[in-house]
Amino acid sequence: MAKTDAFSTASALEIILSRNGSAVLYMAHGGTNFGFYNGVNVQESESNYLADLTSYDYDAPISESGYVDGAKFKALRSVIAINLLTKAIESDNPISMEVVGQMFGFLLYTS
Repeated sequence: MAKTDAFSTASALEIILSRNGSAVLYMAHGGTNFGFYNGVNVQESESNYLADLTSYDYDAPISESGYVDGAKFKALRSVIAINLLTKAIESDNPISMEVVGQMFGFLLYTS
């Protein structure tokens, strides 16, 4: 299993973002079992099956159980927070992404 330390991972992301680059955290969340479903390989009949382990973590910043207190998560979150251009927009009613000039991604609504 590949592992990288929090500092080197965050440093690499900082370099990419400081150059206005894009990055993908391939395994930001460990595990692939949505809702903790398991997998199985059915053979000739349904009674003859083999378990299929589909959980892998690969040292993800967010563990399969959702743990976000690790050093890698905190380091990456810090780098992302520093490099994000955020601006608060106040409105009495929710507004669309297009109205605020955001064509993709996410908006955070709070009240």
